[in-house]
Amino acid sequence: MNPTILVCSVDAIIPLPSTVQPSTSGQDVVNHVNKLCGVVGDEGKLYGIASVDSSGHFIWIGEREDEELDEILTLEDVAFEHRVRFFPEIDGLLSATGRTFELFFMEIHGEIFAYKGPPRPPIFSKSDHIRLAASILHVYAGPFSEDPPAREALRFLLPIPFGSSERREEETDEMEELILEEYRRMRNVKKGEAIVSPKLE
Repeated sequence: MNPTILVCSVDAIIPLPSTVQPSTSGQDVVNHVNKLCGVVGDEGKLYGIASVDSSGHFIWIGEREDEELDEILTLEDVAFEHRVRFFPEIDGLLSATGRTFELFFMEIHGEIFAYKGPPRPPIFSKSDHIRLAASILHVYAGPFSEDPPAREALRFLLPIPFGSSERREEETDEMEELILEEYRRMRNVKKGEAIVSPKLE
């Protein structure tokens, strides 16, 4: 029985079809998954597929043109990760398609959200933080509709208080209001535009 091959992207789990065989080259698998994820043309070179070892290190497939999938597969089911391998300068990224920019956005936000290290000082100014938070809300929760669900989404997506942990509660409330005001203003902004807007202004 052939193993089930799953590829996890930042927003989907993709089972590879039966047309992908152990004799399929690693690069063909990368190209196939890029297509399924909506990554087109030369932008596919920014992405790769990897297995992840017990230490969290990525082992990329498709690095050799003649590499076949049976060099990587075991008799058990296999799951790979579809991830960004190369982060271009922002000027180059701005020419990318909306889908590629969306995948970059989600992966970067996921890395930030998963950070488990010691507390860090704010890396953005207050105004930048407002715009970034509003953009994250718009992308993940959709256009603003009404206050209570929007506020709940904000607290779920960005649960860590802004700035110092000693910030007074009323200051946090003020920040929430400013973010929701910016989120409301973005109601008619397209999803792709919301992703790039913090970089374009």
